[in-house]
Amino acid sequence: MNDPVTLREHPTTFDRSTSDYTDRLLALMTIKLELIESLYTLSASQQALLPGEDVSALLGVIARRETLIDQLSQIQHELLPYQDDNPEDRVWSSSNRRDTCREAVGKIEKLMKEVLRLDGQTLDQMCQHRDIMAAELRHGLESNLAERAYESSDSLQPSVLDINDL
Repeated sequence: MNDPVTLREHPTTFDRSTSDYTDRLLALMTIKLELIESLYTLSASQQALLPGEDVSALLGVIARRETLIDQLSQIQHELLPYQDDNPEDRVWSSSNRRDTCREAVGKIEKLMKEVLRLDGQTLDQMCQHRDIMAAELRHGLESNLAERAYESSDSLQPSVLDINDL
């Protein structure tokens, strides 16, 4: 995968009338696609780990996702100058490079929809798990309170105070 830091070392302003400008756009879109593909893989892994008991593996996936999201944010920031462009006015060194960039955009959009779908399912699963755990905790608390109530009634013994001695 290309390194976003390396791309940032290039000048932030390009002559928009050259193919260097669109070459950088293609490089950024390629990196973004690779990051989104990795994010999709981690989203699927995260969902698969949810029903299990391996919390450390789940936390590892979440940490890797956070790193990818930070990198995506960086790439998105570097793509800002391209957002106001008219795509038809961009100068490409070849129509093949333009098509490659257009295909990357399509794949990114498709994968992002899948990531959001998986994350929605994961959130639903986590909420269900939370609700089940809360119900189990409530039931355990109620059982514990009932047990204590029975224990305290068992500890009541006849009083040794004799009223006749008064």
